[in-house]
Amino acid sequence: MFLDTTGVYGYLALAFFALVSITFGLRALRKRRMVYYETVPLFTEAEKNFLSVLDKATDYRVFGKSRIADIVKPKKGLSRKEWNKHFWAVSSKHFDYVLCERESLEVVCVIELNDSSHNRADRTSRDMLVQRVCDSSSLPLLWVPASRNYLVSDISRKIEEAIREG
Repeated sequence: MFLDTTGVYGYLALAFFALVSITFGLRALRKRRMVYYETVPLFTEAEKNFLSVLDKATDYRVFGKSRIADIVKPKKGLSRKEWNKHFWAVSSKHFDYVLCERESLEVVCVIELNDSSHNRADRTSRDMLVQRVCDSSSLPLLWVPASRNYLVSDISRKIEEAIREG
């Protein structure tokens, strides 16, 4: 009886090639130096202070440092080039705080806490972009000047006004 070994050798060669590729690939991954470090804490002292005020001022669920591109997307109907341009303009930026309905997690308002860094030209440009994005998407946006002290009732009123007007 004649045994066709070309198929068997082909499978063995393929299995050997796959094993070698996986082995070298894993070695390369292990050797690759990672260059990350944890930034602690997530919020500055001013941001933590304001977060505690928000928790008291509203019954909405508060999320901090949420990526803008996870909240809004460029409108449908744009060319791929235009869509990408608008998406990449916000993809690495975040909102300071996002207020959501407790159950549905529907976004009802975003809040930007403005400290002295917002006077820099690069921050002013970023703030103008954030304002245009929110205006375009009809997303209520509340700008709050950073302060050492806040009146919870004042912040609560401003949030409700922003949502009503938005």
